[in-house]
Amino acid sequence: MRTFAYAAKVAFVLATAMAGVIWMTSYLAVTNAGGPRCTGHELTKGFHTRDFFSGISLFAAILLTMMWFMARRGGAMFKKAFEGPGTSAVMLFGLVRTTHEAVSAYCWPLGALSALCFAASLSVTHYLAILNDCPS
Repeated sequence: MRTFAYAAKVAFVLATAMAGVIWMTSYLAVTNAGGPRCTGHELTKGFHTRDFFSGISLFAAILLTMMWFMARRGGAMFKKAFEGPGTSAVMLFGLVRTTHEAVSAYCWPLGALSALCFAASLSVTHYLAILNDCPS
């Protein structure tokens, strides 16, 4: 159970970094799209810039909040998953014995991190598209 608490805290730190990238590129994209250089270029590839970045920033905030709860209270929430095999089947990964509950408990932070990485890549590519579409 200690390992899950450490893994959840590391995942929270990584999620905070990804959310920071999303929020930074969102701010830069909205300020660049609304600036005098990009007048008339509000629609980039079919997206309204403010709506797109407001939605992706809200998505990052929701996932970051979920990761915070897992880092703070993850040990208490998933205590049953790490108490032992009990009635659930045991999976073997090489020399590591684990339960199905433990695997599903670790999938939550990994899934949230992968979603944040995908959102960060969308945010960065959209920001770069705004920079490339606006005349110098």
